[in-house]
Amino acid sequence: MSNKCALCLHPISDWSFNTFSGQTVIHLHSSGEKQLRRLAPETVSRVPPRYEGVFAHGNLVENPERILFLAGQIGVAPDGSTCQGFDAQARQAMSNVEALLADADMTRANIARVVYYVTDPAHLKPLSDLRQERWSSDQAPAVTTLVVAALAAPDLLVEIEVTACQTSC
Repeated sequence: MSNKCALCLHPISDWSFNTFSGQTVIHLHSSGEKQLRRLAPETVSRVPPRYEGVFAHGNLVENPERILFLAGQIGVAPDGSTCQGFDAQARQAMSNVEALLADADMTRANIARVVYYVTDPAHLKPLSDLRQERWSSDQAPAVTTLVVAALAAPDLLVEIEVTACQTSC
């Protein structure tokens, strides 16, 4: 017997034959298996410990099954009102991302890449603190944070763009 998945050829250590509706299924993998492999070669600067839960230089997605590209999410509530202030807008934008992930049957654990846009450098520290509070994880996404002159409307202070994935293994 092979030690590779019959469907995706991914090396596996825990599989078995199962029969469902008369069909033999070999594609079994642990649900706890990591979807992303954090890239951290010695030739690139080490991520400071404070940021290890919220930043990775890169993530390799092995055998992607589903990829979700979210448009930039802003601090606009479901009723269409724009939240007031940076903290409220950032929290709402994060909630919007989480709602879209849930709609795609994904969670924050599926996030592979995040791009944050802020309109004021003074918002970088509050953004970092909020990321630590809400989105810190053992498998941090690849992150880019940009300070921009403006977003799509003059009252918008932050925008969050996300790419998420699920793997077949």
